[in-house]
Amino acid sequence: MEGDIVSINIGYISSVIGTDIIVQMHEESNKNTYRHNGELYHGVAIRECIKVKSGLYDIVCKVEGEYLDDTKYTIDNQGKKIYTRKVLVKPIGYIENGWFFDGNKYLPMIKDEAYLMTDSELASIYNSDANMGYVIGKTLKDNIPYKVDFNSLFNKHIGIFGNTGSGKSNTLTKLYTELFSNFREKMRNKSYFVLFDFNGEYTGKQLCTGTDKQIIKLNTKTKEDTIKISEECFWDEDILGLLFKATYNTQRPFLKSIVQGRKKYKDITDSLTNYYKRSVSSFLKSTRERKEVKELFISLISLIRETNSDAKLITISDLFEKLLWHTNNNCYFYDNNQYMNNEIHISKALDVLCDIGSIDNLDFIDELIVRTNLRLINSVLSGYVQFEHISPLLNRMNALKHNLRNVISISNEDESNGSILKVISFRNCNQDIKKIL
Repeated sequence: MEGDIVSINIGYISSVIGTDIIVQMHEESNKNTYRHNGELYHGVAIRECIKVKSGLYDIVCKVEGEYLDDTKYTIDNQGKKIYTRKVLVKPIGYIENGWFFDGNKYLPMIKDEAYLMTDSELASIYNSDANMGYVIGKTLKDNIPYKVDFNSLFNKHIGIFGNTGSGKSNTLTKLYTELFSNFREKMRNKSYFVLFDFNGEYTGKQLCTGTDKQIIKLNTKTKEDTIKISEECFWDEDILGLLFKATYNTQRPFLKSIVQGRKKYKDITDSLTNYYKRSVSSFLKSTRERKEVKELFISLISLIRETNSDAKLITISDLFEKLLWHTNNNCYFYDNNQYMNNEIHISKALDVLCDIGSIDNLDFIDELIVRTNLRLINSVLSGYVQFEHISPLLNRMNALKHNLRNVISISNEDESNGSILKVISFRNCNQDIKKIL
């Protein structure tokens, strides 16, 4: 086996078919490690790297497989056959002026010589973009320090994949711990990180500590911390569509009309309360029976009763229940012959049914459900929408309202308090809220 001042020669190229390169090895090229001129070299094995000198360039190849050519052999002094060993390699890049570059810009040619690579040359492959980077560990196979250039890493989409227990979380923790340790002051008030923690792994002292780290522990069963979003962000048809899984063709346009109506009238005093009163008036004056609208009003009063214990609301709910439809007169009536085709009777009924106080100070989720009920009531009365198309959306709102209220709040203030990392823990959230958020 030959050696030179640069490296250890191990064979030569005998075949080039596309990117499949065959290296015919010298006889004594099957050791695990070598030492030459004070440098340590790793022997040829699967997934190891070798270099092929081709002109002015060193082409780096990775070993993919090896086999013996039983048609070619020599006889040693003891009469044993020594078969020719061949190795399949694939080029992964090249070294130029001490720098490693990815890609198959150059391919070796037949008879080009193959050499082992030193640890320092292997390090240039692993750390080619990280000469000013930070060491996050060592390669398991070669024990070579592995550097990361944060400028190149964190301005891209990255993924960490592996089996359970393979170290995905530890890798992520190491990456961000080094990032925050080395760039904390440079990032302050410039960069901001949000980490969605599904298993509560990062709520301790990992990554960074103190005022630089803000921890939000969400719980769908009881209200603890909340994700604070702005009012403008919440009252957006796309956000509402995502929160409540609205269909594109019918429910999203419906949500858009709610958002636009609120934006138009929200600054008018008691606008929501007056909206309710107009809706009751339209319902009482309808000339067709609307059982679904009646049920919507009953549901609406029940919702208002959750935030207001006024006994009058019980009476109002009972009155909606007792309201009947008279087929011959095509109007609603009470059993005391109070027919809603009479302006005096309508006025008396409105005085009672609309005596709900103000509903303009509801929280964000109750306001949304009230507006959805009222919009659906008016749309059904006008014949603009089919009740069956929108009612599933309303059902989802009612089903999720308690969970959402426990994990979301409305705030236009910046509550980062100078922190650079926000960890949002979903550990105590149910699956629906995890998916939605």
